[in-house]
Amino acid sequence: MFDNHSLARPQANLQNASVVYETLVEGSITRFMGIFDHGTQESIGPIRSARPYFTQWADAIDAAYAHAGGSPEALQKIRQYEIKDVIEGKFFWRDYAHESPHNLFTSSELLSRAVRDNKWVTPTTVSQWQFDDTPQKGTLADGGNINLHFSGNALGSLVRWEYVPNTKRYKRFQAGVAHEDAATGAQITAKTIIAQVIPPIVSIGDHGRLTLNILGTGTAHIIFEGKRIEGTWKKELVSDRTMFYDESGEEIVFPRGNIFVEVIPLDHEVTFE
Repeated sequence: MFDNHSLARPQANLQNASVVYETLVEGSITRFMGIFDHGTQESIGPIRSARPYFTQWADAIDAAYAHAGGSPEALQKIRQYEIKDVIEGKFFWRDYAHESPHNLFTSSELLSRAVRDNKWVTPTTVSQWQFDDTPQKGTLADGGNINLHFSGNALGSLVRWEYVPNTKRYKRFQAGVAHEDAATGAQITAKTIIAQVIPPIVSIGDHGRLTLNILGTGTAHIIFEGKRIEGTWKKELVSDRTMFYDESGEEIVFPRGNIFVEVIPLDHEVTFE
């Protein structure tokens, strides 16, 4: 679980996650869940706490789930779903060059040690997304730039992705500036952006915590190589991986490369250019 408070940016090795889920938490800010399945990252973070909807994405891929505590409901869901829970202090450290609580980090070596120490078995039955060197092309031309207003018109929560034709990748901006990765100093990029539209926020509970409904089906905008597909998403059960389909109901075939899944409530604005 990556922190995305303004004091947590730039994060370390967010760029190297194969898939990143981003959505709202309390305080009108977002948080990331990064999925790592390759490579060696000496520093990953800052790490923050779990929320229940993130646990539903983690359960669907049988992931080892690294976080720093969580809301009472999230911690209950981790037990209920029997998620591989990486929460022990020996798998993290604090970098006191950064302000607490935005200074907790881990690494791929420590996460691998957590898997070994707990004798967790690598999952073999997880539903796989499809990738190809020559994926299907979007039919809509407005897949060049994407703006996601996670909190009204507040600049701090505005996420923008801009397409770079010569690299066929999207550059990320937040709060009007380039969003960089601390590990390299380079701007974060993605091969594919998915704007997954979910129902409006169900409720705001204690401490402003949100209830988001990520089960069911809804509209999904799948954007890569400068084009947009207006399709759908589907996740019927907690244990199901979210799947994405085109206008004809066919499963999306993605280009090879990292994916950012931007999960945004229906009553928040998303625009395409």
